Amino acid sequence: MKTKFFIYLFLFGIVGCMPSKRYVYLPPEHFKADKELLKTNGYYYTEKTTKYHCEYLFKEGRKIKSDSTLYNRKHLRLLFLYDNGLSYHSGGEMLAGLFLDTNYKDDSHCDKLTNWNTYEKAHQYAQMKLKNGSWDNHHKAHKGTYKIENDSQITVQVYLTGLNYNYILAELKGSIKNDSTIYFSSYHEYHPKYSKELNETYHFKQFDKKPDSTSYILENRKKFGKK
Repeated sequence: MKTKFFIYLFLFGIVGCMPSKRYVYLPPEHFKADKELLKTNGYYYTEKTTKYHCEYLFKEGRKIKSDSTLYNRKHLRLLFLYDNGLSYHSGGEMLAGLFLDTNYKDDSHCDKLTNWNTYEKAHQYAQMKLKNGSWDNHHKAHKGTYKIENDSQITVQVYLTGLNYNYILAELKGSIKNDSTIYFSSYHEYHPKYSKELNETYHFKQFDKKPDSTSYILENRKKFGKK
């Protein structure tokens, strides 16, 4: 009986580590984005807030008092669209201005919240990561494709990293409001299946530096193309 249990456990571990084999919508080989529909020379962003527990207040490196207050940390999620049909999403990473501070450690500097907890600082942090190429080395994570239908409906598919470093194919669907605004109304994961309604508006911000557009997905169309 124990032997069977360990066999099941072993097989479960193997399956859990296997990459997702779901397919993505691939753009035509010579696809070229229509920049009159959506701008591509920058990034799209949505503003988020997350409850943040600041454990201690520090002064001159010394812990001077406890602070159990829950704060609203301001952060961004970024979406990049490329001329070749590639998409890139920052995923669940918190692009918060707090991380610009070199003295910010272990979510502990409560006295930094006022000056650093702004969307402007969050943009500065995101742009710093873009300039230093922090997102350029991803093999498949965060990358995917996008398609536009009827000049108004947009579907974005990206691979996000799940448990056991398994890739999850996520899909966002929404509508194009103008050439610099996208509204997403639904979110879906293919494996394991999960869906939810969204109410997220992404606005465009021009910025010259973007993550590397080299795409493992587009270079391996037979492996990833939706059948």
